[in-house]
Order: sequence, then C-alpha cells, then structure tokens
Amino acid sequence: MEPEWQRLNRSNWDERAAIHIAPGGYDLAPHRAGRGRLDPIAAATLGDVAGQRVVHLQCHIGDDSIAIAQAGAAEVLGVDFSPRALEFARGLAAECGVRACRFALSDAQACADTLPEEAGRFDLAFASWGTITWLPDI
Repeated sequence: MEPEWQRLNRSNWDERAAIHIAPGGYDLAPHRAGRGRLDPIAAATLGDVAGQRVVHLQCHIGDDSIAIAQAGAAEVLGVDFSPRALEFARGLAAECGVRACRFALSDAQACADTLPEEAGRFDLAFASWGTITWLPDI
C-alpha cells in the first residue's frame, strides 16, 4: 500500500506538470527549436553525453531528458512517478522530434524492482540537484 505522503506528493506533481507545460510555465522554446539546454550545474556535472545511454530519474515533464538527447545521448530513459507528467513528457518529445528519448513510470527509489529489464543498460544515471529534496532517503 502506498503511503499517504507519497500519494499527496504525486498528486501535487500531477498538478504542477500541467502548469509547467502550459504557456507561462517552463520555457520550452529552445527544446522545440532543437536546442534544449540543461542548467549550468547539471551540464557541468554530466559533461559530454554524446553517445551515452542515460537514465534520468525524476524527469518530470521530460525537459532535461529531451535536452540530454538533443546534446547527443544515444538513448535517454526518463523515469518519473507522475503519470500526468510522463504524458506531457512523451508529447513534448514527439513535438520536438526526439526519438532517442523514452519514458517509464516508476518511483526513483523503486526502479530496480519496477523496471528490472532496464538494469545495467545505462552509462550514466542522473537526477538534477533540485530533485534530491523530494527523496525520503538518499
């Protein structure tokens, strides 16, 4: 059974996804133009992703996942626990013409159990610095 705090948190992120994808939300124009960028902290941490297979935990609406793919990653798997956010992520990736990006539903801490077929397939695992506060145990 899912804890109440987790259900409430997911509901919160389901609502935020609609706000973030809408006009006035996140600036997605660079992504739509094929030039999505990570914030400087994430970009410096990840370095050159060209040819890499990257799993992006807590991907939300997929903007960073798409930016990683646009930077030349061979494959990006965005993982999030919000079905609504992933719906928007898939739509945004299609709109941007990004084929190297796919998305899977899972809590970041349960990926090994919920996505066992993905284990060991990635060169890099990434979660942006802003997502760590949402994890109950790092």
